[in-house]
Amino acid sequence: MPDPLPRLETRCLIRPADLPPSRDDFEVVGTFNPAAVQLDDGSVVMLVRVAERPTETRDGFVASPRYNDLGEIEIDWIDADLVTTNDPRMAIFKDTGFKRLTFINHLRVVRFASDGVTITKVGPIVDYRADHATFGLEDPRITRIGSVYAVTAVGASHHGVCTVLLTTTDFTHFDDLGIIFCRENKDVVLFPEKIDGHYVAIHRPTGKFEVTQPEMWLAYSPDLHFWGDHQPLWGSGDGAASVGGSSGSWDDGRIGGGVPPIRTERGWLKIYHASCKPGPGEPIGVYAAGALLLDLDCPTRVLAASPDAFMRPEEDFEKIGFVKAVVFPTGYAMQGDDIQLYYGAADTNVGVVRYRLADLLDSLVPVGTPA
Repeated sequence: MPDPLPRLETRCLIRPADLPPSRDDFEVVGTFNPAAVQLDDGSVVMLVRVAERPTETRDGFVASPRYNDLGEIEIDWIDADLVTTNDPRMAIFKDTGFKRLTFINHLRVVRFASDGVTITKVGPIVDYRADHATFGLEDPRITRIGSVYAVTAVGASHHGVCTVLLTTTDFTHFDDLGIIFCRENKDVVLFPEKIDGHYVAIHRPTGKFEVTQPEMWLAYSPDLHFWGDHQPLWGSGDGAASVGGSSGSWDDGRIGGGVPPIRTERGWLKIYHASCKPGPGEPIGVYAAGALLLDLDCPTRVLAASPDAFMRPEEDFEKIGFVKAVVFPTGYAMQGDDIQLYYGAADTNVGVVRYRLADLLDSLVPVGTPA
């Protein structure tokens, strides 16, 4: 299905071959889901999730790398008869259902010129060592709040997945504020300014006790450390019910905050990702992107929403990869009247797509109004 919103330009910015692994006996299998922020001089800084795995293979075994207590990578070799590997991202134990990743993650700094697409420097790996991130850091987001850049990222370990917060002023030195949303919570994005005296986050709690479709929630904090006043914001299928669209068919699998909220004259533009339920034999469904418009003073109030996904996998590099058919927007930069969205493609590549901001805003339908 083609995009309902016309793309002005699409590029594959970074592929696995473009970034070196952290060690010689590993290979990069994914460079994707990048956090991105535009600096005052117009240049763009990106934190790219890099997934790598050992090049060594052993018959009858599955490799699962992890960081040990010293921050060094160790490889556990799991008996292949004990696990299923239908999902290439993980080995799932047959007896317990517990999962181990088949790769390990780190974040790497990449800098771009003011056009947002020309790489000027590939920087260092973000050094992060913690018991709640023994499989590395994943899926970062960057929000500028005053003079500080706040980075949320997912820590993955045998404890599950949680969200940690880092702050930086130069993307060279990072301060660790620790876990801000514990397991199982991810896809956390921060608003770029306080609302009614509080920091505000959109997060995505999940759990095994499922009584509803996946949802995004809001939370508030006085200091970025402690979060409360949790309340649901938007869930899978809400678009179909509220704006007369077909949201239930494209977002009934997963949903989560994608790009940090963008202040516009009409309200907070919130671009999010979602996936449909997988078909028979498929590990996950197709990932696409939608958008919301939230009230500037009361972000719990949804003013308008996409009647359907405005961005779907179209290009080969979005359809073919480590996980097929994924567009996963995670950052943005402005180029005049256009918005450049940075996204993970097929859990393999970094892409950028450009839209007219006005077209995107105009495509949203007031909540409660038939499309």
